[in-house]
Amino acid sequence: MSVPNSSYVYVPNPYYYDKAAVKYSRVIEDIIPEPASELAALQAGQLNFAYVASDSSTVSAARSAGLKVESAPIGAYQLLLNEKDPSTSALTNSLVREAISYALDRPALAQLVGPGGYAEATDLFPVTDISDPSYAGHFTYDPAKARALLAQAGYSNGLTLNLALIEARTQDQTMFNGVAQELKAVGITLNPINYTSPSSIFSNAGYLLTTIGNTTQVQYSSWLSAGNPVTTWPADSYMVSLYNKAIRATNPVPDWRQMLQYESQESYFVTICSVSGIWYVTKSVQGVDVTGPRIGAVLINELSPS
Repeated sequence: MSVPNSSYVYVPNPYYYDKAAVKYSRVIEDIIPEPASELAALQAGQLNFAYVASDSSTVSAARSAGLKVESAPIGAYQLLLNEKDPSTSALTNSLVREAISYALDRPALAQLVGPGGYAEATDLFPVTDISDPSYAGHFTYDPAKARALLAQAGYSNGLTLNLALIEARTQDQTMFNGVAQELKAVGITLNPINYTSPSSIFSNAGYLLTTIGNTTQVQYSSWLSAGNPVTTWPADSYMVSLYNKAIRATNPVPDWRQMLQYESQESYFVTICSVSGIWYVTKSVQGVDVTGPRIGAVLINELSPS
């Protein structure tokens, strides 16, 4: 884990097999938390290359400063909903989960956090190895339908969800504010509370995630698999059958794709938008080729009904 405002020095591995491929005698990594500060350091000649995560707020200024801007998909904003929350049974009802999904204006939320095309509205996690763009759009923005589903589920008077902020960047807070506003319009109130301990993460209603990585397998093993100590749902026999079939298949793509679509239909994960990572490159660095990661997840916020 990197520490903000610290520096790390990397030197070549003397045992690396292809020494001719090593272009630098050392690489210094400075951990600068804010994109504006990174841009200032680039302009001052203190940096040659910078990663500003998925925050596009300084892209125009970077281009004006003569920097090259590179980007690549890195993951998505998602709501992970938890049927096992001991404080409420609301999320065991798929109608409530679907209502949450229909209540979100994904294009507007994407524009909030990634203006300039660095976030793309989708209700399907953008998995690179099994991507099926034709499926996206299962949950179109429909607040009237969201209110009707909540009423059908027995929540015509509304529902309150506590949100514990854990490690939110400005961009994440912006996303939370947007989600809160849209859910409020259909009768779901998000109440922000302070994060207290790691143990509280798994006893509440879910999380607002910036999910990094692009494999359904990782999502399943991290959150959905039966017997997992942090799993947030009772075992879904159909999901388990699809997973077991996929890991044994010669060509698992159709099964992973079906599993991903089922996960979205059930609103276990409510995907809001995909996001791109952004890099700034000075003229002193050549041959930059950026790609997104394929595994991992960064936990941002925790969601819980009160």
